[in-house]
Amino acid sequence: KPDLSQVSPSDSSSVMSGLQSVIERPINLYGFSEPNVSIASSNGQYELLIELPGIKNLQQAVDQIGATPVLDFRLAEASSTASSTYTCVPTNVTGLYIASAALSFDQCGRPVVDFQLNPQGASIVQQVTSENIGKPLCGFVDGNFVFPNDPNGSCPIINQAISGGQAQISGSGITQTVASELVSRFNAGALAATITLINQRTVSASADAAHLRNISHAG
Repeated sequence: KPDLSQVSPSDSSSVMSGLQSVIERPINLYGFSEPNVSIASSNGQYELLIELPGIKNLQQAVDQIGATPVLDFRLAEASSTASSTYTCVPTNVTGLYIASAALSFDQCGRPVVDFQLNPQGASIVQQVTSENIGKPLCGFVDGNFVFPNDPNGSCPIINQAISGGQAQISGSGITQTVASELVSRFNAGALAATITLINQRTVSASADAAHLRNISHAG
């Protein structure tokens, strides 16, 4: 079940389609046979149904899907009551729009994560950055700063509008190990909303066969 509490109702359908697409990526990379990810909707409530025929290790699959990161970027706005206090305001820039990611190194040989946004994401980033020059833009993975022990490094200042869909995560808190892990997880997919497992069940092949026989007899 996805948490759409931070998503406007008008965007729910597109976010669900993005979640479906992102979850399909690690499933396909994992080599499952004929997987199926579908969307169920009732009275404005959404769920994702994931079917994995022939799976041998259910828990491993659950762990793999659950490891998909939630990436989003938030603007740091100064509090009206205290100039040294900031509030992070969500933007529309999320992992939904990541097309690919790669490990790279800056001019000083420090590891960075370069990632490419799809056309829709590129347009959103250009608008957000052009309207907020001079403000910190904070990166979050699974609700935590990109670099948990380095809030400043996680919140670079927007110096100019970012166009073309190319973006980068860098800072003193990133090591090659961290960068490699982020690249791997982003390429497997990055979600725009958190998902929670609410039900799982296994249907044996014999049960399927019996079900088909019952249908046949009923016909």
